[in-house]
Amino acid sequence: MAKKIIRLYTDGAFRSNPQNGACSFVALDANYNMMHKFTQCYQNTTINRLEILGGIHALNWANVKASKLRPVLYTDSQYLNKMIYRIPWWNRTGWQTRMGNIVANLDLILTYKKVINDCSHYFSSYWIKGHSGDVGNELAHELAEYACIECDDFLNDIGGYPLISIDDITPIVEPRHLNMVINYCYKIAPF
Repeated sequence: MAKKIIRLYTDGAFRSNPQNGACSFVALDANYNMMHKFTQCYQNTTINRLEILGGIHALNWANVKASKLRPVLYTDSQYLNKMIYRIPWWNRTGWQTRMGNIVANLDLILTYKKVINDCSHYFSSYWIKGHSGDVGNELAHELAEYACIECDDFLNDIGGYPLISIDDITPIVEPRHLNMVINYCYKIAPF
């Protein structure tokens, strides 16, 4: 019998001035039912780092909370999707680029590699076109964008606990149809 899957949609959002951003992920079961939503804010970061962080958080959650399910990661980031194929090559070259420089974002890439290796089963990653109406991608994007705009306290790039979790955000407008593009409006729930 084939192992059931869990769909993990990740995204990052970034504001260049100041260099603040957020990453998010949405976990959907094989029938596209919501299993979990998460977002976290960072400062002094880049969009590539946020995309990797989204993948790290999603796979780490799946390894802990959904270990009996096979994770399938969906991302609109070519950088994150192609990383699966680059990691073995970088590992062989001592984590150096073809020009002899140390790979950018090596700290997060090594963490991502560890989280992938911690998967107890086959892991797959797919690139999807952003803003193309894919329900999971649109929801992950909305979560990251909202957190990027509304978060007052940012973590300094990586580490620590989330300052804003989707569990602390309540929807004002619920989607009427799962097949349509999901556009949520959120407000912070009182603590």
